Amino acid sequence: MAIHRSTLFALLLFTGCTPGSYEVLAVVKEQVATVVELSWTTDEPGSSWVEFGIDDQDALSTPSLAEPSLDHVHTLLGLPPYREVWYRAVTEFEGDVVTVEGRVTTGGLPAELPELTVTVHQPELIASERYLLGTMLGEGEGTSGVYALDRDGNWLWYQQDPPGSIPLEITATDGGFVYNRFGDDPAVDDSMLRRVSFDGATEEDIATPLGHHAFASFPDGSLAWIAIDPRDWWSDEEQAELPVVGDAVVLRTPDGEQRTLFSTWDWVEPERTPMWDDAFYPQGADWTHGNGLHYDPERELLVLSLRNVNTVLDLALDDARGEAWPLRQYGIEGDARFVEEDQLFEASREEAFHMQHDPTFTADGTLLLTTVLEARTQVAEYTIEQDAQKLRLTRTHGGEEELFASAMGMARELPNGNWLVSFGTSGLVQEVTPQGEVAWELQASAGCALGDVQLFDAFYAP
Repeated sequence: MAIHRSTLFALLLFTGCTPGSYEVLAVVKEQVATVVELSWTTDEPGSSWVEFGIDDQDALSTPSLAEPSLDHVHTLLGLPPYREVWYRAVTEFEGDVVTVEGRVTTGGLPAELPELTVTVHQPELIASERYLLGTMLGEGEGTSGVYALDRDGNWLWYQQDPPGSIPLEITATDGGFVYNRFGDDPAVDDSMLRRVSFDGATEEDIATPLGHHAFASFPDGSLAWIAIDPRDWWSDEEQAELPVVGDAVVLRTPDGEQRTLFSTWDWVEPERTPMWDDAFYPQGADWTHGNGLHYDPERELLVLSLRNVNTVLDLALDDARGEAWPLRQYGIEGDARFVEEDQLFEASREEAFHMQHDPTFTADGTLLLTTVLEARTQVAEYTIEQDAQKLRLTRTHGGEEELFASAMGMARELPNGNWLVSFGTSGLVQEVTPQGEVAWELQASAGCALGDVQLFDAFYAP
């Protein structure tokens, strides 16, 4: 742990009675070596903040502590490793402002963190958000967890998860994030959502029984996740009762109440799929394999992806009844039917998505997802023709890369119209313009998979 004590330097910017002198203690955090904590005590209550930065970069500032206090603690965020940082600790006493200045050097990165390298960076083409937040999955101890980078690829924040943990999806929040994680043994029910703030002040683990793959956040603070729903099912073909794993969507309200909103068992009968016997789940045959869940605030719907039946569902929410039901279905003719004929939107066999992951809808109402097309992992965008009840493949990206991601992958439309894309186990993240040009690219070292990624613009809550 590195500790720096500032030489006392008090500068009165306004006239008035001089408050007592104080000393600022600067500590590089042991858990995250790019985070510095400043603390000091004054003999009169005052409000405070810290201005800080690196000499060749723009200055940053911590939020002000609005309530006057004798004890002052501020966390410096958004700093790269191995850099000298200047700071100006500011305390305001009823109109009088006192500052203490100093310098501190951030620490180094843990040796086991994978190498993440920016290989393309065209500032004039990328979105305005300055930072990237994501999940990483490595093969050794300390190589899985969550990270925050700047657009130059500098590590600014990290959290390492224990060996055997799978951190998969992440959502940025004010001053932090929520991510899901579970173990690599599906026989062990250890799924959770973890809520973390960048300054370490808030950390909450929320158990998500039988949860896997994906979760969704609601504006009121509710959370939902996909949970396996294993049941015994009578197979007429085999004249036997078989253990089969379907999927359910479970909701957790802000007060901690949990309830099941939807289950695939309540809508269709199981059918054998190509992945039925792959032994992914020890609890039974892998039937629907949910792998994507998002709340769509514009349409006030949940979007659920069921990989093994090549299906995306719009789930309508009924708060009064505490349930959700399929409103529309997108996919290919012949797979599981959850809706009536007039709510089914089909793609041709040549254009249909297959083993899709993480679908969302764009501002223009198109369907965006990653999928396998022509034996390659690609981003695919589909226009929805309402009258014809058809999906038309209108744009793809990634085929020229000749990539195949055995797991994960995602694509998001950004406010500037670009796509933010992760190719999962291929260890590649890109920001792509509407013209298909790669404006920004991040490549992980061999053996590191990059999961869900999000752009964000500030480490501090507004």
